Amino acid sequence: GAAMAEAQYPAETRFVSTKTRADVVAELQQARANGQLLVSDRDQDVKVVASGKSRDEVRAELVQARANGELAISNQ
Repeated sequence: GAAMAEAQYPAETRFVSTKTRADVVAELQQARANGQLLVSDRDQDVKVVASGKSRDEVRAELVQARANGELAISNQ
């Protein structure tokens, strides 16, 4: 078989931080305080939607839907 030629890797360059550890910790604390720190993807775009109906109105609609046979119930 043909021999595989190995390409040379580029020379390693060391990462040089422009911030101190204290700078990074301060930014982290500020982000937490501002609510800007995402712990997971589930935290993104969480929107609270307020209902235009009271709890009692929703319950009354449920009772009426049951009485009218409009509620589909599945035991599966």
